[in-house]
Order: sequence, then structure tokens, then C-alpha cells
Amino acid sequence: MPLRRAFPGLLLASLLSVAACSATDAADRAADAASEPSPDPGAAETLFPDTAVDDLPGAPDAAGDDPDGSLADTHTPLPDLAEPDPGAPDVPADPGGGGDDVPTPPVHYCKPGTLFIYVANTENHLMRFDPISATFTDVGLLACETGWLAGTPFSMAIDRQATAWILYDDGKIFRVSTDDASCMPVNYVSGQQGFQTFGMGFASNTAGSNDETLFVSNAVLGAGSSELGTLTFPSLTLSVVGPTPAGIGSAELSGNGLGELWAFFPNGSKVAQVDKATATLSNEIPLPSGTISDARAWAFATWGGDFYLFFAGQWDASSSVYRVRKDGTFETLLTDTGWNITGAGVSSCAPTSHP
Repeated sequence: MPLRRAFPGLLLASLLSVAACSATDAADRAADAASEPSPDPGAAETLFPDTAVDDLPGAPDAAGDDPDGSLADTHTPLPDLAEPDPGAPDVPADPGGGGDDVPTPPVHYCKPGTLFIYVANTENHLMRFDPISATFTDVGLLACETGWLAGTPFSMAIDRQATAWILYDDGKIFRVSTDDASCMPVNYVSGQQGFQTFGMGFASNTAGSNDETLFVSNAVLGAGSSELGTLTFPSLTLSVVGPTPAGIGSAELSGNGLGELWAFFPNGSKVAQVDKATATLSNEIPLPSGTISDARAWAFATWGGDFYLFFAGQWDASSSVYRVRKDGTFETLLTDTGWNITGAGVSSCAPTSHP
């Protein structure tokens, strides 16, 4: 999530920094490729060998949805939302008749691609991050918006079919393939409930559930009070859950298969668990304010029971990667990646503990 509105006094410096980075994009990426660790894109996948794919939560069993075992290894093209979406289950009826249906995104099975964290950056690339090897693999160039007035990625989430849902800074949402970074616009109406830009993350409805909800948290100026909301599928209607505590600013969200929702507050310099029904916080983990301060670009994901921060301050050349453990241990994994990372997403299919 880029902090474009939170520090008005530093906005010009921030924009000039991003523009300079974009102008030397090719050279920067070449330098990064020469200096970064050798990529090992299969490291996380080794946790789950091919023979165990059907054992993942929500995977089709041999006698059920996928008798020949082909679904997990086959890319599912993104369907046109103007037509019936075969990947989206019916929205359950509201037993109270009030119309407040629970959002239910596509959840049929877990693709192997859901074992990774994905990130998007202002250089318009979708990348795969392997938490085991701490390496990036470039998925492809994002061409969701083109031209002089094109926006850039603001935040993102990953569903159980390894599809990326990327919000741009102009309020538009696109569905993006994590196989090749191809984009498809969706029928989302921007600005609902006052949410123009927001952090976002999927979380299982309950521990081990195949059903999940897309939670959103609106971006606010400075240390103002943010609100937690949900996006209902397939209509993409936004509903407000409630405010998070005042004074700690905007949140970036990430959920997991245990039914937990977590938030990273760069202004409040903390990670905290969020109650999905009330937006109240618990299990707060303080972060070192000397490192996590003056935010310019940030993103957040939980994986294997730990938290991964992709963060750049106002005076940082690019994003660094940090790991935070629940006991408060703070580690630097990568410094100055060469990318300004503004979105991160992880599926609720991803591991919730280290092997």
C-alpha cells in the first residue's frame, strides 16, 4: 500500500522518488538480478510434494470433484464476470432477511500457487515471494492500466485459486492471473461507503473452512481512524464492519486458514489481530519505530505463523523485507530490493505453521 495521502508535506519528494525509480527501471532490475540471491522458486513447493496436493485444505479428493487429479495442475482461465462465474459459489441466503449476506469468494480447491506470497509494486510487476528461500520470482508485467493517466497497484489479495485481486490507486480492481500477470477488470463500483483505496486480505471464515471472506480497511490520512469492511462476492458490494482504534492510521490486512485476520499499522508501528466481527484489536506486537517509520510504501502478509513486512520509508531507495514472529522477534530478510512494493497477498490455503 503506498502512503500517498498520509504525509502531504512529503508527497512531492515521494513522487519524485518513484518517478526517478521508474525512469531507471530497466537498469535497476538488471542490477537487482545480478546482486540478489539465486532464486529457488520451488523451495516452498517442496513442503507439499505433488503426491500431497490433494491433501491440502479444500483440494478435490480422488473420488470427488477431480477424479483424475488434473485440477490442481491446470491453470483455470479467468472467466468474464459478465457471464456466470463457475468459480464463485452461490451467496448464502440471509436467514434474517436483512440482506447482509456473508461474502463468499471462489474456494473450490487449493492450487499449488497458493503456497507463496505474491507482491505488486509501483514498477508494475507482479512477483512471487518464497518465504523459505527469501527470494523473488518475476511473474510478469502488469498491464491492467496503460497510458499517461494509468494508475499503479495500491494493495492486493490472493484467493484460494491463486487469483490475485489488485486494487489500483485510482480505485479500480482487477483480477490478475498469478501464472502470467494477465489482467481482467471486474464489476466493482469504486468509492462505496467512502472506501476509495484500502488494504485487503482474504481470511477463512472459520479454522479449516473452505469458505473465506475478503476483508478491506480504508486508507486514511495520517493517524486518523480507519474502518474495517468486507467485499461480498460475486456482487463486490462493500459493507462496513466497524472502526479500528483511532490514532494508528491505515491498516494493511492479511488472513489465514485458521480463520484469523491480522493487520499491519505502519503509523502505529504495530501488527495486531483484528476481530472480524467488531474490528477490535488483540495480540498486539510492537515494531521497532526506528525502522518502521515515515512510511512511503508498504505491504503485509502472514505465512507459516509469521508476518512479512515489505516496507519503504520516505528516505529509503526501495522496499526492504522484514519478518516478525509472534513473540516480537524482528528480522531483516532483504534490504533495498530495488522495488517499491505496495501490495502483498497470501491465500488462506498457505501454511499456518512452519514444517
